[in-house]
Amino acid sequence: DLEDYWRRKKLLQTPTEIVEVLKVLIYHNEVHEPHVYDGLTRQMVSIEVFRKKHVLLFISGLDSIRDEVRLLQSIYEGLQEDPKEVKGYKKEDFRILWVPIVDDWNLLHKAEYDNLKLEMPWYVVEYFYPLAGIRLIREDLNYKNKPIIPVLNPQGRVVNYNAMHMIFVWGIDAFPFRPSDDDVLTQKWNWFWAEMKKVNPKLQDLIKAENFIFIYGGIDKKWMLEFTQAVEKIRKHEIIKKADAVIEQYPFGREDQAIVPHFWIGIESLFANMIQKTHKDPTIDEIKSLLCLKQHQPGWVLLSKGSNVKLLGSGDPMLATAADFEIWKEKVLEKAGFDVAFKEYYDQKRRNYPQKCSHMQLANYPADILHPINCPDATCGRSMEIASVSYKCCHGQTHNMVEVPHGGNLGHRDPILATAADFEIWKEKLLKKAGFDVGFEEYYELKRHNYPQECSHMQLANYPTYILHLINCHSQTHKRLKFHRVAVL
Repeated sequence: DLEDYWRRKKLLQTPTEIVEVLKVLIYHNEVHEPHVYDGLTRQMVSIEVFRKKHVLLFISGLDSIRDEVRLLQSIYEGLQEDPKEVKGYKKEDFRILWVPIVDDWNLLHKAEYDNLKLEMPWYVVEYFYPLAGIRLIREDLNYKNKPIIPVLNPQGRVVNYNAMHMIFVWGIDAFPFRPSDDDVLTQKWNWFWAEMKKVNPKLQDLIKAENFIFIYGGIDKKWMLEFTQAVEKIRKHEIIKKADAVIEQYPFGREDQAIVPHFWIGIESLFANMIQKTHKDPTIDEIKSLLCLKQHQPGWVLLSKGSNVKLLGSGDPMLATAADFEIWKEKVLEKAGFDVAFKEYYDQKRRNYPQKCSHMQLANYPADILHPINCPDATCGRSMEIASVSYKCCHGQTHNMVEVPHGGNLGHRDPILATAADFEIWKEKLLKKAGFDVGFEEYYELKRHNYPQECSHMQLANYPTYILHLINCHSQTHKRLKFHRVAVL
């Protein structure tokens, strides 16, 4: 009746506890001890299992929802996996509850319900009556006969009216499924696409198509060719056509090698700027991961769907995953999409490879900063050691300097060679001066003024992490050398 409707509406709009909200939405007043079906144990359990929990309400009819069921299956599995806590939320505090919307519970509908229920390891409403709060579900939760996933917190407040789209796009990475999490994930890789589009504006067309894209690079031509061939086989496979997936590939630098250094200079500059900020930029971990993978042999691979990056990984396990498609191809239809199936097999495959040291080399590193950098590997996170430091001084000049990092200890290569070649000119000095070394050095000093002044470089390997001294230039300018290149591992 109308009085009961307004009572329920008030409880829904001013909630205090999740269990009370679920009762308001689902059960009639005469049901004093409501129970739900536990898909894991296949037993009926008290609705109290949701007390103090966050709940993903999967609200749908019975028809054509198997894609959504597969999607939620990947979320259910993700809630059991590490890390157990993300952004201050514990995965164990989240539950999934299917609320089927059926106008007439006839035998055919009950049979379909039973079949679907067997595919769900989460909780299911088993209540073969019109839902007491169906009007509220339509009005307040905006259910329009299409599947939705509103997210409710332990107080029963709706924190996301429909997490369906963000879960389709991001999967478990969307945890804890707030609208703000979608915004963060969308912006997380903007830096990558910005730099990519600078060197190849045509990439924008691939991104807009919202297809799967493999972007990969490296200096090992054999690996590049093998990965290209493996992806080409996947693209043409019947399973991919059946899954209605479109896969594109972009071997980075194959058409124009000149864009490769421009891209990496942009990424390194971006990283150097970010670590100077007083607050941590949330994208810095992804930039570190890419810079480390740049150093990995034989290459690196990024998989995205449109602009939404799904996976960034190392060349060997990525190639193995693509090459083994016949082994895991059925997972494409069983899981929530090609990307989920690919990532799941990749995560298994990479455990078969020895864990490599993570290296990161930064050129033109700002001289006045040297921040501690943590390892980007999620399983590590330790502070990276400084493996080598390269110092550079251009003697106070910034233009028209010649950088030759092969200078000797006593003099630069070209004027020394010229001095030796001109021996016939200064040979008489041997008798007049105090020896060969004095004569050689005197002519060398005259000769080197004819050559452009070179930047002074000094590279130190196995440099102790806990010290990084300021070093003055060895030339007569005695200016302070700047950090030119820092390598960490």
